[in-house]
Amino acid sequence: MMCGEYVVEGFQVCPICQKRYSEPPALSRNHLGMSICPDCGTDEALEAARPMIGGNLTDAGWAELKAEIIEKTHRRQ
Repeated sequence: MMCGEYVVEGFQVCPICQKRYSEPPALSRNHLGMSICPDCGTDEALEAARPMIGGNLTDAGWAELKAEIIEKTHRRQ
């Protein structure tokens, strides 16, 4: 099975994290034209926004804030 390939059951495999997913893909900000899983898409988006929302945080503080944002985002769905 190749990364990004559709699997028989209707899943795709994320080329970044190698996990199977069935939700609509996200477009990678770091790899032009690459479809990735929604979780990796969220992670890339938060990393791009770090200077605006967490630029003064340590790496540990940023990881904690990012986990909190992801948790709240997933709870709404």
